[in-house]
Amino acid sequence: MFSRLAKSGKTNPEYHYYHGLSLQNAENRDESIDAFIKAILMDSTHIRSFFQLAKYCVTQNDNDSALVYANRGLSYYSENVSLINLKALALYNNSEYGKAIPWFEKLLQLGESKEYIYAKLGYSYYRHWEFDKAKIALKKVLEINETNADAYFQLAQTYYKEAEKGQCGILYQKIY
Repeated sequence: MFSRLAKSGKTNPEYHYYHGLSLQNAENRDESIDAFIKAILMDSTHIRSFFQLAKYCVTQNDNDSALVYANRGLSYYSENVSLINLKALALYNNSEYGKAIPWFEKLLQLGESKEYIYAKLGYSYYRHWEFDKAKIALKKVLEINETNADAYFQLAQTYYKEAEKGQCGILYQKIY
């Protein structure tokens, strides 16, 4: 039905969006991507199509393209939790931990409090040498799921790096 509506020549971007979703559910990714792009060509602010394109790019590990779509959608609706999430994940997956931090923090400010957000935020803090913040985020992961072995490991790594950093500071003070 959505295929017929999309091909009818009507200029309703929703027809293309829902056609894209139906194609996606039928595991016809290439055609679904085309449908989402058509929806955006008809309505340059079609947030849900930007989300679908960004999500697809993240799943394909094409994080740079995901960032383009997420940023474009966020330029129209800056508080869209789904697009913020995809932007944070794309930056994280690109090992741009310092850039990912404010986006994970924004998710928390908007009321999202999922385990994976705290885990990725904790690791981002760790990689950015913000050990106190990393410990807080990782302890929050363990409050949510006390069986998360990765969080225990990362927390131990954080304490180790913090101690190592402290020893380097002591050595620096002794030399100078």
